[in-house]
Amino acid sequence: MTPGIQVPDTLKEADLAGRVRAAITGPNASGSEAIVWQDHGDEVVVHTSTLQVRLVPPALFAAVDMESDQTGRGSLIVRLVFGNQEDAAGLFATTDEVVRGQPALAARWGSIFRDLVWSALLGLSRDHAVERGQAPLSINIGQGALQFAASASIPLPDRVKQVVATPTQKPPLKPPILPGTGRSQ
Repeated sequence: MTPGIQVPDTLKEADLAGRVRAAITGPNASGSEAIVWQDHGDEVVVHTSTLQVRLVPPALFAAVDMESDQTGRGSLIVRLVFGNQEDAAGLFATTDEVVRGQPALAARWGSIFRDLVWSALLGLSRDHAVERGQAPLSINIGQGALQFAASASIPLPDRVKQVVATPTQKPPLKPPILPGTGRSQ
């Protein structure tokens, strides 16, 4: 890897799992086998040592075991489906409305887990681009790895000028004249 580069262009499952695990545990709990999440008075034990990430193009699956007094121990599974490189899908993924796994855990903690996984991926994409002095462009799955792409950052006013000045755009149509009136509709 190039010196100073912390996020390579591609990440295999094992390295990706470690980076998602770090996002789930936060900076103060790295290396922990389990942590406790708290949200609005509810608590759940997240068994971070069970976190797995699998890449099955075009999808990424992340699974972890959680445990609460009310539910016992169960797994949650998040699926994020990416476009392919030809789609130029950018920084988008689709996901299931409801996280899969133990129903009570999924209902209470699934969206938090899903959001943390997605946030970790977006953070990696941002870090990848910043290390190269660019802006995040896309996340895709290919060749057994998650792939990041970056491009030159274009300030919004310059981008708007590019879009507005596009020669393929036609001028707006004039409204038709109503017969016998000389006025537009």
